[in-house]
Amino acid sequence: MTKRELTELIRSYIAGGKLDKAIELLLDNTRNEAKNDVIMFSARIHALNRDRRFGVITDETHRVQTARLASSILGVLDEIDDADIGTAEQSNSRGIDTEPRTMKRIKIFLASSAELKEDREQFELHLGRINKRLIDKFVFLELIVWEDFLDAMAKDGLQNEYNRAIKNCDIFVMLFFTKVGIYTKEEFQTAVGQFKATRKPFIFTYFKEANISTANITPDIITMIQFKETLKALGHYPTNYKNIEGLCLHFETQLNKLADGGFIRLENLN
Repeated sequence: MTKRELTELIRSYIAGGKLDKAIELLLDNTRNEAKNDVIMFSARIHALNRDRRFGVITDETHRVQTARLASSILGVLDEIDDADIGTAEQSNSRGIDTEPRTMKRIKIFLASSAELKEDREQFELHLGRINKRLIDKFVFLELIVWEDFLDAMAKDGLQNEYNRAIKNCDIFVMLFFTKVGIYTKEEFQTAVGQFKATRKPFIFTYFKEANISTANITPDIITMIQFKETLKALGHYPTNYKNIEGLCLHFETQLNKLADGGFIRLENLN
């Protein structure tokens, strides 16, 4: 693909409001320092979409900032030359030396029932704060949540899309409280099966400790008890947490332990 062809495609995506697609196309067709710039754009649009979803920024602020990001993308396109366009395989075939410092993406799939929506959102915000410290180290924690798939069309169903994402992630995190839904259970089973086959993803389960009124107890609580028995049979015991601060602190500690053990490439978060 030539620079002119790539530019025309990128402009058409941006004009159609498909900034994510424009960035994805650039990731697939740039290299060297240009690719590193695009990786930064990818991290930025992910953060903007997350912040709008959680109400951290308004729709108008999101619109303005994505417009600025689109302008920056076009600016990078204007500055790169043909040597920066193409895949790594193409550059190697041309004898071009390509050793850019590329972004290391660590994919984290987060599963939980609807009752822990607030904890899930706070967990994602915490990872966003970690990413701000890691971006200069070319490390990005990419959190995958089911909300990311709402606009997706899948001929074999969205749950199968979730399961495919789980198989491709590095870390699987599950939060549960008074119940475990059938889909959340299926996601856990998918992660376990993939781990047995490939030794990934690493699996972390967290059980929320909190007082509940007896009036709020439903028959669904049996699903939580059964799931705990499933974990016990697997020799896997969940970590209890009482608040979001405890959850985030424990998970951050586990990330550093994985890095120290060489299982994931991640410089110390501090």
